[in-house]
Amino acid sequence: HSADVSDDLRNSFGTLTRSTFTLFMAISGGEDWGQIYETLSPLGWSYRCLFLGYMFYAVFAFMNVITAVVVENMMEASKSDRQILVTGELKAKGAFLKNMERVFEAVDADGTGDITLDELQEHLQDTNTCAYFAALGVDAHQVSQLFSLLDEDQSGLVSREEFLKGCLNLRGDAKGIDI
Repeated sequence: HSADVSDDLRNSFGTLTRSTFTLFMAISGGEDWGQIYETLSPLGWSYRCLFLGYMFYAVFAFMNVITAVVVENMMEASKSDRQILVTGELKAKGAFLKNMERVFEAVDADGTGDITLDELQEHLQDTNTCAYFAALGVDAHQVSQLFSLLDEDQSGLVSREEFLKGCLNLRGDAKGIDI
């Protein structure tokens, strides 16, 4: 029995290479670390405590560092994803505003820079203009309510800025006319 224990000890820790390999197997699951711990029992408690300290360090401290590196890399990737989303949203907003400027120019046929209720009513007969407002979720047939919503200062005229800002707001979460 004593010869078997010595053979196990020699096979696991007989050389520096075997010792390193045995310790690697203990932390990587190649061999159960409990069996390696028992193999050290003839050497006394100090070697077993040293082995337990190694296992504690390897499993908790070293693996914690590896986990931190992985989490940090994922956070960096997440920042990049957020930047891509923000850039995409800003491009979409810019394209939307350009389209709505074209609608404004079409509705403001007299070129005054302001839209009247009559001009809006006339152009909402056009299917393309109605389609833009339908895409916003606004019923373009409620022209007077739509005009009132866009005319922030209640001047009876909708300026380019009021029109663009109002359409951008309608494009958001509240996609209906709030009265």
